[in-house]
Amino acid sequence: MEDNLIAGYEYELAEPGCAPGSGRYGVRIILHGDISPVFPYLNAVLQDTMYDRENAVLIGRERRQMYAFRATEIRTGGVEDAAHAPDVVRATVNMVNRVWHDRETITPNYKERKLPTVIDVYSNLPKTNCRKCGYPTCLAFAAEVRGGNCAPEQCPPLVQPENAAKKEAIRKLFGGE
Repeated sequence: MEDNLIAGYEYELAEPGCAPGSGRYGVRIILHGDISPVFPYLNAVLQDTMYDRENAVLIGRERRQMYAFRATEIRTGGVEDAAHAPDVVRATVNMVNRVWHDRETITPNYKERKLPTVIDVYSNLPKTNCRKCGYPTCLAFAAEVRGGNCAPEQCPPLVQPENAAKKEAIRKLFGGE
């Protein structure tokens, strides 16, 4: 595809720093150029976005895949098997290039929504430190949720009926009505 925004990159597979040995992986794609011009278009096509134009950060998802975009890097979580990392990287780069290629047919969305703080997320978790989510503490889990590396529903206690209000509060932090 000509007119690619991302032409060169490297990537690295990493376990979350706060949960080594959890069997969860993420990918960090290090870009050879600035992709921030595509952010308003990605903000228009991705779901559940958080866009901070001043700091050139966009977090969003497409289907079940979460992304965190910065000017010269993309992070994505939810890589179930390390062997699938190259496929996730290719799909991510292709998605960004497709949106950039189609930008003339997409109405850019400059609406900003700031990310909640880690403490905002943490204060609404059950705070059991049960490790059922794969993270050593609820605070570590909150940091990953805030960073777009996992979804709140990955906390088994949070999805229990007695924690419905906490789950709703977290949803509202991320702009859910």
